[in-house]
Amino acid sequence: MSKLTHTTLVKQPERFILILGDQLDLRSAAFRDLNPQSDEIIMIESANEAQYVLSHKAKIALFLSAMRHFACALEKQGYPLVYIQNSPLPIIEAIKEQSLEKKVGRVVCIEPGEWRLKRALEELAQGLSIDLDMREDEHFYCPNREFIEWAQNKKEFRLWYFYRLMRKRHNVLVDKEVNPEGGQWNFDQDNRKPFPKKDPASLMLQPHLKLTLLHKKYWTWCKKSIQITLALLMRFIGLSLESKRYKPWNISLNIA
Repeated sequence: MSKLTHTTLVKQPERFILILGDQLDLRSAAFRDLNPQSDEIIMIESANEAQYVLSHKAKIALFLSAMRHFACALEKQGYPLVYIQNSPLPIIEAIKEQSLEKKVGRVVCIEPGEWRLKRALEELAQGLSIDLDMREDEHFYCPNREFIEWAQNKKEFRLWYFYRLMRKRHNVLVDKEVNPEGGQWNFDQDNRKPFPKKDPASLMLQPHLKLTLLHKKYWTWCKKSIQITLALLMRFIGLSLESKRYKPWNISLNIA
């Protein structure tokens, strides 16, 4: 059974501001023109979404925990919020139910990262004659329109050409002359052979596999990023990295 929780609500909301579970950002474009007097934020925990593809229980728990922490942050700041817990309905059906009940004619959202959900929102808006304001997700280096412009008149779509463009445009692992750090854009040609049948790990024992300065720099950055990410996730659920209870394959959570 779903549980509906909410803070101070608008008597007759004009718009729903839909916040999906992977769009938890107070600086989101969805909030840019929010009017607390006439808009309501809506967040939905959908069991259907968790079952759409196979997901690890720990991932689902962390995902819901992040949503509920974000909802608490909105509540503390006095935002009008409708939060639906444990809904058996798909997100689209839950939005439809709320829209019909409250006679809301406009929905604002950030473009979903999943094509399936994006199309479902567009079809819902068309079916209910709802004004859908789907805004660009600003968390990506490249918006869709920019990719479409790049892709025009391309005879083939190879990730590598686009990848190089993004590195140059955003100054990622390039020098002052916009040449690749280390003198090489990629190492694709070095990665054509399959792993040996005996054991892939045996490659690490071969003396010619020495880390260059660039490799070491990148590996140090990766390890630091992973540690920071784990620390933030553990903070969400009240565990420390030193906790004996922390095991990636067996995390006991209380996110109520």
